[in-house]
Amino acid sequence: MTIPLKNNFNDYFNSKNLKKILTDYFFEGIKKEKKKNIGVEIEHFILRKDTGTAVSYSEEKGILYILKQHILCYPAAKPIEEGHNLFGFKTNDFSVTLEPACQYEVSIVQQEKIEDIYKIYQNFCNVLNPILDKLGYFLCRAGQQPVSKTEELELIPKNRYRFMSQYFKTSGTKGLDMMLSTASTQVSVDYFSQEDFKNKIQTSYLLTPVFQLISETVSDIDKNKNSYHLIREDIWRNTDNDRCGIVPNVFLKDYNFEMYAKYLCSVQLILKQKGNIAVSTQNATVEQVYSYEQTDRQDIEHIISMVFPTVRVKQYLEIRGADSMPEKQMFAYIAFVKGLIYSQKMLELCQKFIIKHNICEKDVADTQNSLMKYGYNGKIYGKSAVNVIKKLLSFAKKELDENEKKYIEPFFYLISKAYSVQKEYKLFINNNIEQNRKSMAALKGKMEQSALYFNNRLTSKTLSIPKIYTKETVAKFNDIVKTMYGICVKVIKEYINNADYRKLFPFSKQLEELILVPNGYNGLLPVARFDIFFHEDTGEFYFCEINTDGTSGMNENKILEEMFIHNFAHKEITKKYNFTEFEMFDSWVKTFLSLYNTYKNKISKPNIAIVDFLDKATIKEFEEFVKHFQKFGLNCKICDIRDLKFENGKLFSKQGYKIDAIYRRAVTSDILDNITDIKPFIDAVKKQAVFLAGSFCTQIIHNKYFFNVLYNERTKAFLSEQENIFIQQHIPYTVLFSKEFINLETAFKNKNEYILKPIDSYASNGVFAGMELDDKTWQQKAKELYGKNYICQKYCPQYQTENIDFAFGDGSWHKYINMTGLFVYNGNLSGIYSRLAQGNGIIASYRNERTVPSFIVK
Repeated sequence: MTIPLKNNFNDYFNSKNLKKILTDYFFEGIKKEKKKNIGVEIEHFILRKDTGTAVSYSEEKGILYILKQHILCYPAAKPIEEGHNLFGFKTNDFSVTLEPACQYEVSIVQQEKIEDIYKIYQNFCNVLNPILDKLGYFLCRAGQQPVSKTEELELIPKNRYRFMSQYFKTSGTKGLDMMLSTASTQVSVDYFSQEDFKNKIQTSYLLTPVFQLISETVSDIDKNKNSYHLIREDIWRNTDNDRCGIVPNVFLKDYNFEMYAKYLCSVQLILKQKGNIAVSTQNATVEQVYSYEQTDRQDIEHIISMVFPTVRVKQYLEIRGADSMPEKQMFAYIAFVKGLIYSQKMLELCQKFIIKHNICEKDVADTQNSLMKYGYNGKIYGKSAVNVIKKLLSFAKKELDENEKKYIEPFFYLISKAYSVQKEYKLFINNNIEQNRKSMAALKGKMEQSALYFNNRLTSKTLSIPKIYTKETVAKFNDIVKTMYGICVKVIKEYINNADYRKLFPFSKQLEELILVPNGYNGLLPVARFDIFFHEDTGEFYFCEINTDGTSGMNENKILEEMFIHNFAHKEITKKYNFTEFEMFDSWVKTFLSLYNTYKNKISKPNIAIVDFLDKATIKEFEEFVKHFQKFGLNCKICDIRDLKFENGKLFSKQGYKIDAIYRRAVTSDILDNITDIKPFIDAVKKQAVFLAGSFCTQIIHNKYFFNVLYNERTKAFLSEQENIFIQQHIPYTVLFSKEFINLETAFKNKNEYILKPIDSYASNGVFAGMELDDKTWQQKAKELYGKNYICQKYCPQYQTENIDFAFGDGSWHKYINMTGLFVYNGNLSGIYSRLAQGNGIIASYRNERTVPSFIVK
């Protein structure tokens, strides 16, 4: 569509009519068909996998090289060039352009269905990602460069950006940060009349603080400033007040196209562009520049593009306040905007609110100020931020078509999590550094006097902020456990019942024989810990591994939960919030007895033994379990598996204690390594002379090759469609690290993509993440372990949170990767085990692990 020209071209485009030309251009944007079309522009950073630093335009195999490779994948694409420089390309569905410091932007043509936007974006990513993978790069969706500083970033050789960078050096203090270091998600919506335009632009501005907070992916980047949230808003406020932020007078009752055109005419133009030629316009306004010149469509579109308000008017409305964000969060945002801005009811409610409270630009800024300082603990027009956003999310969901409601779900999870509580810990600690330092020193002393200290060392270290989960998060964990437990049980049953299926597993005949011994009770997986990498902002997760026999950490959790009464910050936070936690000892005894009650040879009061290789055992934890078995009126002893005796069909301890039921803590790999030393135990198991929790069939899922088997067609055949989707989405692809399954050169070239693990080990022993090693060390390790009972697994990025270590570290804030362990008793979520570590590789108890208590906020 073009601007309808008058008979005399020159008369129509004469500068005296500039405001009218702009006004008519906006009128032309009115859509007759009232379709709920959505357009999206998504800016990305392309970063190096090893350092997280930005890739520049001109470097060898830099962004220019990537663009050239990318455009080749679309034969019909049209290049976007300036002189000899390539800056993007256009296809029928989307265009790719470069922002000033190579932010890689994809602009998706307006679509009526979010699903169609999703498909187009998936195509874009699926084509681009392999190009980046080969170069050791990745596509980052975040609001600000995570590593590279503004002064380190290269400006692309585009004339427009050369003039803009000069201008923004003096227009504010952070103009170059805006140009070079930030990335956004922009959503466009249509308007159906001038009145509809007014309602939508005012509603969009009214809700801008909400959009900014819920899309936030960066906060507290600059430790020297007071704004802990809405970092991009802080940058825009210090860029150029004349052309950024809130459009003047936008909340006037009669706001219209002409008023926006008048605003455009009053702004300094910075530069004038014709084709590829750009010239500086000094300090002249748009109106002054075109005082004596004719204007055409290119001029109009250039004028409109030279202002950067939070909501910009083209022939549609461009809502620009959101950060670039992870994919699921991004599509939740798209659905959120669509559900609100295309709702006539929401527009009417916002109009009433604006009129009733006489809303002006200052009210929006005041709300932003509150959210910048307090985040989700702030106020939105005087109301609780969390409560307002919850209501808006529910409203938006109701307004969406049934098949689009799924896209908004991640935001319900985001708003339900304990984000605000954890931020309160940090704020309180920062305001009371010395008191918190002293309290953590005291807590360390208490730990050294507790059961955490044995074998002449402290076996656990902790941090100042515990993990806080909401009931919604716990419900999510319950769903994860339910689905994964169901998969595990199906696989165990198939192994037991089908000899052909057993061939998929790398088990010895000796182990297979033990696995096939019937356990004699109604349960295949009495106890396990599902270790996952859980993203607290989105609810996304990936499995790390599954522990069955030998599952530990219950006592460490219990002691830390009790110890945190000495944590100064925790005492303060508990004045405001009520916390609870899982009880994992009585609940295990009840689970153990419920299984024993289905045992074919049960007796009324069994003698129980906790069995392990005691030189490797967590004795203090065993002693705690003994207390709880005794609490239920049962005899319970701790026994070394090597000291047992099997006589006349009965199993005894070294001291003659008859054993009827065993809680096995000895891991299967240790049993197989010492099998000649534990013959009485093995004989008792084979003759089914003792209740064994857990039996050896648990090894089927404890072995790390289990993840590979889940992808096998044989397994897919007996799992449900939902279970197979679950595996595809949450289980990292795994193969034996041998020539039959992966080429060594592939491992060399993609070291940051892989992690090597022993096929059957524990405590992170012998685990190597490629991203932690340099090329030479990785290649040496890979050669050494190739074909040696190792698996090669796709490395999963881990969620990071800030924490501070006064007791064992330097007392400074650091980023910590997180692993969440879900204790599972006979298929039920029974506890949460939270471990953290500095760095990006693995969490290992022998070098960098920190354990914190896990609380549930009521």
